Amino acid sequence: WFAFRIKQKNILIQNQQLKLEKESSLILERNRITTEMHDDIGGGLSTIRFLSEMAIDSNSEEDRNLKLNKISNSSKELIENMGDIIWALNTQNDNLESLIAQIRFFASEFAENNQIELVTNIEKIETQKIINGEKRRNILLCVKEAFHNIQKHSSANKVHLMIEYQEILRITITDNGVFFDF
Repeated sequence: WFAFRIKQKNILIQNQQLKLEKESSLILERNRITTEMHDDIGGGLSTIRFLSEMAIDSNSEEDRNLKLNKISNSSKELIENMGDIIWALNTQNDNLESLIAQIRFFASEFAENNQIELVTNIEKIETQKIINGEKRRNILLCVKEAFHNIQKHSSANKVHLMIEYQEILRITITDNGVFFDF
């Protein structure tokens, strides 16, 4: 009977530890979400507010139109960032298939909007591989940054996107643009 009571107490302690770990994990996730919301949305809204005030105080119509154009671009970027945050938070997307679909959607839309030919090569991948929201979002942000750098710096008109998974996820993005001379 004594051994049974000890075992029950051990089980109770283990359950309490698991509960505390889960609560701690939730707190960390909430803090991460709060930080992302503050950084992405708060920063974007501050930019829009600042540009709006400048547009109101603008003396020329040309300058006002320039500020309004920046406001439009900032709000579009803010909406895109909000969509990314929501996508990353949705636990139904916690798999490689969702990440690949999101990357393909972004790359296709980006290429179309920037008159860039996109070639994709996605190797057969175990798409149900679990990948959490934070990692998915960070990978997506890296891919986006690569595409933005291509558009901004390389003058490319063709981009090749290759995604493969064999023990590790490998995303390769190459373009036919100009290179830096060192």
